[in-house]
Amino acid sequence: MVPNKSISENYKVNRKSNAVMENFRYINQDYLNDISVGNPAFIEVLLMTFQDEARRFISQLNSQLTHNEYKLIQKAAHAMKPTGAYIGVNALTILVGNLEKAAQSENHEQSFSIFTQIKGMIGAILKEIEEYLATK
Repeated sequence: MVPNKSISENYKVNRKSNAVMENFRYINQDYLNDISVGNPAFIEVLLMTFQDEARRFISQLNSQLTHNEYKLIQKAAHAMKPTGAYIGVNALTILVGNLEKAAQSENHEQSFSIFTQIKGMIGAILKEIEEYLATK
């Protein structure tokens, strides 16, 4: 429930939020509802945490790829792997795992290609999160 709102207002907010989530391509609404036991405040925290982590990850990788810092790329990718799973985006977890392997082999072309895919996916996920948060 959203604090300071009546039960009927909360119901309207939750319906609107759920309707927005139904159109998501990446974020798994069923997974979020299961782990949050339908608590929209918990879902909001998960999504906002993902936003922060994803933005930090993209920023780090931009710099690290520019400087061919493969050990740091590998470490950042390893730390980011579970973050996608927290919101039910297993495809992101797989891509980040692939980046970790590419960095381990110090393959710049492959690392950059995978990073480009990750960046696009994270951009789309962040748009989904912003749409969801706009209903709050």
